[in-house]
Amino acid sequence: ALFLIGTLYLYVIKIFLNGELLNKSLFFILSLTFSLAIPGVILLRNYDENKTVLKISNVLLYSFIPLMVLQIIAMNVRVGDYGLTESRYMGYLLILFEIIFIALMIIKNSKYLDKIILVFAGFIIVGILTPLNVFDVPVYSQTARITKMLKTVDNFENLTAKEKNECKKAYIYVKRSFIPEYLDKNLSKEEKEAIEN
Repeated sequence: ALFLIGTLYLYVIKIFLNGELLNKSLFFILSLTFSLAIPGVILLRNYDENKTVLKISNVLLYSFIPLMVLQIIAMNVRVGDYGLTESRYMGYLLILFEIIFIALMIIKNSKYLDKIILVFAGFIIVGILTPLNVFDVPVYSQTARITKMLKTVDNFENLTAKEKNECKKAYIYVKRSFIPEYLDKNLSKEEKEAIEN
C-alpha cells in the first residue's frame, strides 16, 4: 500500500511539472489504492500497541487524504467532459464514503468507526429511494448536456462532428434508461429526429 501511494505521489508531481491531463484510469487506480490501503491500516491499528506499527498506519491514513482531492479532480474532469453516468454517480458516492471513513478513522482514534455501517445504509437509501437516485440523476445530466449543446446553435446540423457524436452518445444513454420519456420533456420532435438520423 505504501508503494502504491508513493507511486501515485510521483504521478501527482508529474502532473504538476508537465501540465499533463489526468489519465482516465486514475480514478480507478486511486479507488483500488483506497481499498487496499485502508483495510491494511485497520489491521495495523488492531495489531498491537507497537508505536512503529501505529506510525506506519498513520502515514498510510494521512497520506491518502491528498489523493482523495486528486480523485475528486479526476472525477470532475470526466463528468465535465462526458456528463454523469451511473458508474460516475457511484464514483462520487465512493469518494464521499472514503472521506467519511477516513474522518471516522481519525476522530478519537477510530472510536466511531462502527458508525460506517449507518453511513453505508444511508448511501443505499439515497442512491435508490430518493429523487437523487443513481438512475434519475445521470439521465438529467445527460439530457442537460444535449440541451446545452443544442442551445449554442440554430439546429442540430450546425453542431461540429464531435458535438454531434457527443449528443448521440448522451441521447442513446437516456433512451436506454429507466426514464426515456425525459427526452420528450426537453427536446423537440425535430431535435430528436435529427439526433436519431
